[in-house]
Parts: sequence; C-alpha cells; structure tokens
Amino acid sequence: MAKQRPANTGGATSFDIMEHCFAGRVRYMSRAITSMYNEHLREHGVTAAQVTLLSCIDQFAPVGPSELAQMLSMEKSTVSRNLARMHESGWIEIESGEDERARRVSMTRSGRSKLKKIYPAWKAAQAELEGLVGSTGTASILKSFRAVQAGAGEQHGR
Repeated sequence: MAKQRPANTGGATSFDIMEHCFAGRVRYMSRAITSMYNEHLREHGVTAAQVTLLSCIDQFAPVGPSELAQMLSMEKSTVSRNLARMHESGWIEIESGEDERARRVSMTRSGRSKLKKIYPAWKAAQAELEGLVGSTGTASILKSFRAVQAGAGEQHGR
C-alpha cells in the first residue's frame, strides 16, 4: 500500500511559505524558463547556461572563470563544467596563466559563429516567454531583475 501524505499538517505556516516564498517561486520560474529555452536550443547542442556564458565571454573577453561566475551569479563548478564542454567544442579558448586564477577565456571564430546560428532559436524562446507573460510581465521581470541585481551588488560589495 502506498504511503499517503498527511493532509495540512503544517497549517498556515507551510501554506504561507508554499504560496508566497519569493525564493521558492523564483527557483520554480527559473527551472521552467530554463527548460523552455533548453528546448528551443536543443537542436543546436547548447544549453541556456552555455548561451549565457558565450554571450558574456563575447562581451567581456578575455575574462577569467571566477569573474564569469561572479558576473552571472553562477557556481564556479557550473562555470568550469560548461567552459570545459565549450572548449572541447572549439567555441572558446582558455589561455593558461601562472595559476588557475590567472586563466583567461576568449571566444573563437567557431564560438561567434555558433552564437549567430543559435540566435534565432534564442529569439524564439524569448518570444514564447513574452507570449506567456505579456509585455507588462516582461517589463516587470526585467525591472525586478535589475532591482535585485543592484541590491545584491550593494549588499555583497559588487
């Protein structure tokens, strides 16, 4: 016999958290949106995280892996794993330094070409999300992101 979940054992506290927790809701949205983008990008053999990294590298190269992690608020291990995959694919080059912290990442011609090829799929994912949330929702998401980004930067000295 399958175990049944107890009904409403947490009362108002758990209900409030489940319904109103920003952290939980934003994490859910992040997973859903990432999944949507990954679906559009799958045919190109890239993920949304890799597109974000490629775009950031293209804008700020040469840039260190730690700088990328900080700029994008990504775990260093996630950045390293994705950089390794992108390096194997020939989209980026990683210049060695005196130690790990001195490594610099740059785009290759192949990486820039890849970014241009995936751009229509990325635009399609953007359009799908904008269709779901509308222009007001899109503006609200971007405004909220900028406010949180600025606040987090002030709190953490960025």
